[in-house]
Amino acid sequence: EEQMAEYRESWGAGAAGRGVFLVFPFGQRGAEWWTENGAEGIERILLDLRRDYNVDENAVFATGFSDGGSGCFYLAMTRPTTWAGFIPLNGHPAVPARAGDRQLHLVNAALRPFYMVNTQDDGLYPTRTVLPFVGGLIRAGASVTFTSYPGIGHEPAYMDRERDRIHD
Repeated sequence: EEQMAEYRESWGAGAAGRGVFLVFPFGQRGAEWWTENGAEGIERILLDLRRDYNVDENAVFATGFSDGGSGCFYLAMTRPTTWAGFIPLNGHPAVPARAGDRQLHLVNAALRPFYMVNTQDDGLYPTRTVLPFVGGLIRAGASVTFTSYPGIGHEPAYMDRERDRIHD
């Protein structure tokens, strides 16, 4: 809970005064972000927001760290038109591919821009294992901004450097 509070505070600092909605749903066993069940839950939250608030549909981005970052790839490959773009942070596109609950199409992900950040010393998803997918996205026609940080493990220690770029 303490780590999530830090994450909310970090994102909220950049969103304050910009008229931005931030939603921080928790994934759980059986509804991971890279599965159909998890993605449907995210879409229900988005539909509720759109029903209750005036949400600019052209400015709705999916982002997340680790599982949430991997979930961004799932959303991009299965329902890209719901989103204006994707900001996976220390995620990996192979995670949803291994989940196997639905056919995934990398070409679908090329329909929206990506702003991706990974770290070279990440014990789960090091940059070197993500780069082939970055190349595939680019070859499929996606607009990709990719940053890799050396000397950082599986943690968002780069957020102070990335926050303003992500919010812009």
